[in-house]
Amino acid sequence: SGIIPPDGELTVACQYRPKVTGTFTSDHYQVQTPGGNTVPIECMGEATGPDVQVSKEIINFNDVPIELPRKSSSRILELINHSDVAVPYLLYGCEPNGLFTVSSPSGVLPPHLSAHINLTFSPIEPGNYYKRIYILLLNAAPTAIDLIGSGYNDKRRPLPIEPRFVHEYLQREGRGLHRLSPEELQQRNETRRAAQERGEAIDEEEFDPTTSDVAIGMDVRGEQALMRALFRGSAWRQGAVYFDE
Repeated sequence: SGIIPPDGELTVACQYRPKVTGTFTSDHYQVQTPGGNTVPIECMGEATGPDVQVSKEIINFNDVPIELPRKSSSRILELINHSDVAVPYLLYGCEPNGLFTVSSPSGVLPPHLSAHINLTFSPIEPGNYYKRIYILLLNAAPTAIDLIGSGYNDKRRPLPIEPRFVHEYLQREGRGLHRLSPEELQQRNETRRAAQERGEAIDEEEFDPTTSDVAIGMDVRGEQALMRALFRGSAWRQGAVYFDE
């Protein structure tokens, strides 16, 4: 309540303090005078989280020789905070004694500054390796980086793993096909083509989404896909992936 002077004005402050990001709020108020005059006021606000950018989505450590003393390959990941507030972060999925290690698994990003994180890959057996690390940010949607690398010695050198292999794997995983062998995937696609030639209805979810005639724009790095994989757990993905030569 208050008093507006004759031919004057009165400033009323209104504060919006949301507690959850991604929400929209709308409230309606009325300014009433003793003479019966009523003025409606609508206050609206949308809660947005901090804007944090990751320098890379996939980090390739390439080929690392397996010998003594133990060899390793390092890369730098940059987290850039474009917001006016400090943003605490946590890299989930790191293991202190794992093949992939992180120098600073947690910290705080100052406003309009960045943090540089050193990642190291040190294999102990020949093979292709892949691991996903989730970046959790306070009041912001999670994101992830995929780490790939290969280890080799004089007796065994696997074919190099490429970033597109990760994308194709994640697409198959989204349909529950990631545990099928290449022969099983090929058999399913042949069955699909035969059904199409006969004019039969088919369920695209049962077939390999990475083949040229079935490929669709699956968002394997979207927020929904990241949250589903994050709460399911990521530790089971770590390990060597061997290719027959």
